[in-house]
Amino acid sequence: MNDMMAQSKRIAEKINKQLPLSTLNKIQSTVANINMPQVQVETAIEICNERCQEISDAFESLHGVFSVISDISEQIQEMNRPIIFDIHNSLKCMKLQNLEIFEYSRKAVDRYLFFEIADEIGLPIYLECDTILQDKLIEMYRENNNSCNVKEMRCVVMSYYNKDYIESICNGFTNLYIFGEERIKLLVDSINVLHLGYYGVVNSSFVNQMSGMIRDIHKELSVIHKYSKAEKNEIKTLFDLKCRDDSEKVMLLEILCEQNKGFLLWYRVAKFFLKYSYSSGEKYMDQHPKRHMICHGIQTNYDTREMSIELVICIDILVELAYRIQKMREENKQMVIDC
Repeated sequence: MNDMMAQSKRIAEKINKQLPLSTLNKIQSTVANINMPQVQVETAIEICNERCQEISDAFESLHGVFSVISDISEQIQEMNRPIIFDIHNSLKCMKLQNLEIFEYSRKAVDRYLFFEIADEIGLPIYLECDTILQDKLIEMYRENNNSCNVKEMRCVVMSYYNKDYIESICNGFTNLYIFGEERIKLLVDSINVLHLGYYGVVNSSFVNQMSGMIRDIHKELSVIHKYSKAEKNEIKTLFDLKCRDDSEKVMLLEILCEQNKGFLLWYRVAKFFLKYSYSSGEKYMDQHPKRHMICHGIQTNYDTREMSIELVICIDILVELAYRIQKMREENKQMVIDC
């Protein structure tokens, strides 16, 4: 205890030495003389309290605003959800449409290439687009460094037009009233002789019947649309023809002009018929049966299956045109009835 008292005394002496009592008295006197009215302090405290309350109220208001904004945000999100789904579905549809466009473009390119191959190998197989024959010939073309091996490709076409396929073409024209019973019988008999291998006899019959088929189709077309002199002249000018208006070449072109779909296909058909089947002169006779030259006894090398198949393909084209014109006639009749 005595030790603690002695230690406290020593600490007090050191404080007194560092901070004398006189100095403390001066500090006390100075503080007492500070002039700060009580009213000012109280007013300042009240103002601070008011500002603090205003800040508190502002925060409460902001909390309410944030709550409303949150609700609105949720409502907008709910409102936009169908829109988002629609956008998603639209993008999905666009993707599918792009794929469809790509697929359509690919098919268009393949068809054009197929038509080019048909022209190069000299066979009017244009109706066979989008078939296994098209796929096979395009495959052969690409495997041969994008060029045609004409001989091999023609062999593939000859194999494609086998007996069963030729019979299916025969069945096609037997169901068309445009040609009449007598012509149909002549065509059926010619097909039967073809299967026996008498190609010369068959080809003589085919080139004559093709001319009759064109006239039959044109007669049916004239009921719907009879071409004027001016229209015929326009057609002849377009294809650089110098022939009578009632020639089979002009009749065929009138029929082709009525086709509202497949312009490239029918244009190539027109070019093939005019260049090979219905042209005069000895040019191309080594490979193609020419109606004018056969009927006049000038061409005599047509006793081959290849020429028979070429004429069968031409007949198939005329059958397709007859079907289209017959359908147009029937639709025209229905329109008249409806009126």
